[in-house]
Amino acid sequence: LRDFLRTHFYKHPMVAKAAREGQWTIEKLFRAFLKRPKLLPPDFQSRIGKPDPLYVVVKDYIAGMTDHFARLEAERVR
Repeated sequence: LRDFLRTHFYKHPMVAKAAREGQWTIEKLFRAFLKRPKLLPPDFQSRIGKPDPLYVVVKDYIAGMTDHFARLEAERVR
């Protein structure tokens, strides 16, 4: 089963493409929010430095996103 899944799922070109796109989206969001924290929702902005550093707040915000919402946010923060 492990070999079958590795060959037909984990390494399938469509899965690999989706994984690359997801990684690109997360990296784009992370860079955008680090550069412009005002793009974060107010409740996340209020956490910056109290006690969390910016990168932790950004990480937490992105971690709570669905795939669909992450794609929408990536378009918004262009």
